[in-house]
Amino acid sequence: MDGCLDFRLLELLRRFFVFESLTVSQFDHALEQHLAYFGSGLVLPGFLDNHDMNRFLWVVNGDRRRLKLAALSHWRSSQRGNHFAPPQLVLATDSITHWNSQTNQISLPPLAGAIFQK
Repeated sequence: MDGCLDFRLLELLRRFFVFESLTVSQFDHALEQHLAYFGSGLVLPGFLDNHDMNRFLWVVNGDRRRLKLAALSHWRSSQRGNHFAPPQLVLATDSITHWNSQTNQISLPPLAGAIFQK
C-alpha cells in the first residue's frame, strides 16, 4: 500500500473555506479532478491543518461555522477512514456529527449526509 498526505485537498479546502479564492463550481471541479487523478491505489489521508501552519480555526478568526463546513467537506472528500483529526476538529463536531472513538470514524447526520451525497 502506497500513500502520502493529501496536501492538495488541504490547499483546496483552505482556498475555498478560508480565503474564498474559489467559487463553488471551481472548488467542485478541482476536487473531482484531484480525486480522479490518483484513483483508489494510493492512500491519501486528508487534513485541515497541521503543526507547520496556522490552525484552521485561527485563520477563520474562530468561525466555528466555517470549520464545521470545511470538516464536513473534508470528511466527504477524503478516502473513507483516512483522516487526520486535530483536536479542534473533534471539538467542532459536537453538534453536527457523531464521533466513534473505537472505529475512528465520524458519521454525518441525515441532513448533512443528504447535502454531501453525490
